[in-house]
Amino acid sequence: KRCSICRQIEQHQFYALMVTSTTKSSYSRNELDALYAKIIIARSQQEPFFCIITQAEKLSDASANSLLKLLEEPPIGWHWILLTD
Repeated sequence: KRCSICRQIEQHQFYALMVTSTTKSSYSRNELDALYAKIIIARSQQEPFFCIITQAEKLSDASANSLLKLLEEPPIGWHWILLTD
């Protein structure tokens, strides 16, 4: 049994959800620009938001380091899910 929000997230239908993935061998900082742009807006709105980063093992050192600060001090209401093989 799952709550309705969990089902919406699993089906990528939740209104405040961003799923990030890459087809390359590793993420670059540029591939995460849309995420950073959303965070700037979210910090002022303080809205709930779910961010899923698939293939987290593909985060390059530069992209992982840029995410570190966000993971340590996320905007209010943000939830992070990092998926890996």
